[in-house]
Amino acid sequence: MKTDVLIVGGGIAGVALAHYLTQAGVDVILAERGALNREASGTNAGSMHLQIAIHQLMHGMDDPAEAERLQRETRLAAAAMELWRELDAELDLDWHTTGGLMVAETPAQVQLLHDKKRLEEEAGLETHVLEGDELRRFAPYLSERVIGATARFISRIGPGGTRSAASHSWKSSISSRRSQAASTRAANARSLRYQRRSVPRAGPPGSRL
Repeated sequence: MKTDVLIVGGGIAGVALAHYLTQAGVDVILAERGALNREASGTNAGSMHLQIAIHQLMHGMDDPAEAERLQRETRLAAAAMELWRELDAELDLDWHTTGGLMVAETPAQVQLLHDKKRLEEEAGLETHVLEGDELRRFAPYLSERVIGATARFISRIGPGGTRSAASHSWKSSISSRRSQAASTRAANARSLRYQRRSVPRAGPPGSRL
């Protein structure tokens, strides 16, 4: 059996690759030893977080290479978020944005939030650090131990074209199983051939499977 591209593995990476290749007119075989989307890709929470996670900053940002790495990841995350929006419009993936706050309980953690804000802004992501009365007004349900939080503000168009501010950490979620099933159906409608089979370990470049 001949094909332009053989993809081994029917997780999110394999299915997404098949989706875009068949969209470009490439003949594709997707081989998966089990059922599609039954490993890690289909059993996760399906959440996406756009802010830099506070645990990523625990080692500091004195190293310029570390700061640049975080900024690259933030830019990639923002681009990925837009790609998911496009896929949702195309495939109806049950995408929804819920929101959340990244909180701090110590002055050192609040400083990390400010450092994170600077990195995110340099990467093109606008975020805000909420403290004191501003934080209590926005999230009165938070414990008194929480002394700071980071949020991302967005503008929404209200009735009559008026704008209102909403705040969240741009936490979104998507149905993992639904997204991959939709991508596979779309690829099948083009030139994807799916085989449920194991593929032997590849040999040196140029070898035959």
